[in-house]
Amino acid sequence: MCGIAGISQRSPAKLSLMLETLAKRGPDNTGIALFENAGMGHSRLAIIDLSAQANQPMQYNEYVLVFNGELYNYKQVRTELELLNHCFASTSDTEVLLHAYAEWGSAGVQKFEGMWAFAIYNTRTDAWFLSRDRFGIKPLYYYIENQTLIFASELKAIRKIVPNLELDIEAVNSYFLLKYINGNRSLYKNCFKLPPASHAVFANGQLSVETYYLLKTEIAGKAKLPVALRLTEIKTTLAQSVCEQLVADVPVGCFLSGGLDSSVITAYASRYQTDIAAFSIGFNQKSYDETIYSKLVAANLKVKLHIENAEFTDKVLFETLDYLDEPFGDPSFIPTCMVSALARKYATVSLSGDGADEIFAGYDTYSAYLWAKLIPKFLSKLLKKVSNKIPDSDIKVSIAFKLKRFFRNLSDEPLKRHILWTSVFTDDLREELLNKNFISFEKIVTLHNQQDVTDLQIWDIENYLPNDILRKADAASMLHSLELRVPFLHSKLVPLVLSLPTSKKISLLNRKISLKKIAANLVPIKILNRKKRGFTVPVSKIIKENKTVQNVLTNEVYFKHGILNKQFCSRMLEQHLAGKRDNARELWLVFVFNYVLYKNNIW
Repeated sequence: MCGIAGISQRSPAKLSLMLETLAKRGPDNTGIALFENAGMGHSRLAIIDLSAQANQPMQYNEYVLVFNGELYNYKQVRTELELLNHCFASTSDTEVLLHAYAEWGSAGVQKFEGMWAFAIYNTRTDAWFLSRDRFGIKPLYYYIENQTLIFASELKAIRKIVPNLELDIEAVNSYFLLKYINGNRSLYKNCFKLPPASHAVFANGQLSVETYYLLKTEIAGKAKLPVALRLTEIKTTLAQSVCEQLVADVPVGCFLSGGLDSSVITAYASRYQTDIAAFSIGFNQKSYDETIYSKLVAANLKVKLHIENAEFTDKVLFETLDYLDEPFGDPSFIPTCMVSALARKYATVSLSGDGADEIFAGYDTYSAYLWAKLIPKFLSKLLKKVSNKIPDSDIKVSIAFKLKRFFRNLSDEPLKRHILWTSVFTDDLREELLNKNFISFEKIVTLHNQQDVTDLQIWDIENYLPNDILRKADAASMLHSLELRVPFLHSKLVPLVLSLPTSKKISLLNRKISLKKIAANLVPIKILNRKKRGFTVPVSKIIKENKTVQNVLTNEVYFKHGILNKQFCSRMLEQHLAGKRDNARELWLVFVFNYVLYKNNIW
């Protein structure tokens, strides 16, 4: 795992400034390559081949590469290249990627299984090739102005040398609707994310982007196989994925929350690496704490478990948020940072269970979709009125919260309903918050025809997963120079699972059916039957007790950006503190937005 940066001009001073912001991503080595019309930089976190021969930027013939990620099947591709008379100076996956591009061009990327964001500069043609992995595990931002390309692993590196970026109001609306900035947008105009499963070519001052992996096409192909064969292949591929992702020349561990997903990953990992360590974060508030389950799994697997209790001091809270370069409203970012810090004490690489909820159908909203089909439309409005009278609760994901969310958007069409079930602000409240800056749901989110649960999963995999779950995982782990790997996001496993009939994935009362069958012989029965809990923090309690947070929500200095209605925010806080209404999720988004813009001097 590393940080990469580049400019389509010779600017050593600018490149050095960019790399300074990426230091935590790669503390082991910093490298710069300069050419007549280009500059490339790399901050290295050494994982495979720790020698200097694997440092970057790396050149082979006219091609120069900066690469962030890991290629788990690089040894097989290397063997194929050696048969074509390629010779290697290192044992790194970086060099294999470089030779693969030299041999096969952009088609060479399709041979790899892994996670990546990389750029290759052709010194002969003065052209650039950029690529991002199939599911967006690794980030890649770019900015174009006056036919000059600037790219980096993090937005802050671009802002370091382009200080006068203008805020993108549509991105702001996306944030307050979804908790994250969706699509290829960033917080700023003219600054974009390369989409997952995409290549980009920059030549003669122009950028063209193309998709190289279509999930729907892959699903259709797998659906032709017999269901029994698919189920067998799912089990085999998952085990293979974990095994491949244990390969490293540094210590490897596992995140272990005690939930089904992380428990399955840890169970497989412990089979292939007997001394593997696991890491878990505990909470004082009972409804948030899961360590009883992580201890149970660790004892069952005979895995060494390291636990630390989460303390939400101002120091922890604000140092964590200081790393953000644009607003990101998922509160689980904080405990993910904490468990990453814990893991880094014992390992340089950790496996996580991210992605399982999306591909194995683990979210409440998938079950809610099935339940909603059973409710006549004429009952929708009545049930919404009844649910509004249910009192609020500070308990994590309470029944009251679920019921209110379920009935709030019951009359909407299925995909819109699915998205709004997980949104924070309703359009009415968001309009009051943003006033003249408000943009409606339909102008932010493009809806497609929806047929069944699989379509909801595809939307999540292409939107929520890269822009929330994987964004959080990358930022939290990189803050602590930890490489985080996600075995569930194997390019063959994902379409296999999604191609299964709905009955093999989810029912009215049961989710992750196929994963639970795999897990039956891996983890304790208590883990199979326990209710799902998200990995988050007691936001309501923090807002009620933390005076610094309240200050960010009320002090004029934090509203200098002029985007939000300060009076409306104050009113929400008053309601929350008085116990009249649970506005915790809305207030958290305002708090993070105000703090990040203030800290980064964005006005």
